[in-house]
Amino acid sequence: LVPAFAVSGVFVRVYNNADVVLLGNLVGKTQVGFYAIPAKVTTALQQLIPVSISAALFPAFSASYRDDRERATRNFTSAFTFLLLAAAPIGAGLALAAPWLIAAVWPRYTAVVPAFQLMALTVPCLFLAYPTGYFLNACGGQRWNMGNRGVMTAVSIGANLVLIPRYGFFGAAMAFLAANAVLLALDLHAVARYIRLPIVRLAHDAAKIGVATLTMALLYAVLLPVLAGPLAAAVAALAYAAAAVGLGLIGPNQLRQLTQAIRT
Repeated sequence: LVPAFAVSGVFVRVYNNADVVLLGNLVGKTQVGFYAIPAKVTTALQQLIPVSISAALFPAFSASYRDDRERATRNFTSAFTFLLLAAAPIGAGLALAAPWLIAAVWPRYTAVVPAFQLMALTVPCLFLAYPTGYFLNACGGQRWNMGNRGVMTAVSIGANLVLIPRYGFFGAAMAFLAANAVLLALDLHAVARYIRLPIVRLAHDAAKIGVATLTMALLYAVLLPVLAGPLAAAVAALAYAAAAVGLGLIGPNQLRQLTQAIRT
């Protein structure tokens, strides 16, 4: 099993550094400085939420795939929906808050706002690639995991080579979005080879999350002219939570399923 895991790790390491190296060599270190702001924020979010949750679920994925495929499907679906439930408001919220956030924390880097917003909208792809990747490893699909990350790395390098000379750090942000969207699509295709994905349920949950996120975004847009940015964001976040509960996305059953999967 070692070669597939090792090569996958190499692909991820190359992917994580290729954009910065190409930016520095193609357009200069100043562009790297701008790009570092959204890159560091998205990296921190990855380490904070999806890594910890997916790592905790890995044993449950492995055991349930071996013993009970229906339970494996439920575990994967619950983890996928839970992470999308977290990723959607985080991504949308960061994109909406980017202008005042950059002005408040990095006032000399206001030019990075469009790139920051684009990379913030990539957060759902970043989060969801963790349960898909961990699930593939848990069920013996490490070769698919390796191949998908190889394709992601190739897409990232190719897109960066094309976009950076013309668009600078914004081109790197576009390449970031494209590579992660491709990875998620490939991972879902690979997962479907091992379990029967409940496409209708996943689409239904995604639509509900979309409605809750849109509610949050509209309320934030309405409140921002009359409230300070952080306060408007806090009220919009509460509205998202209320909408998620009202739409049945957050409830005792969902939390119990996730807790049982982690404990298992």
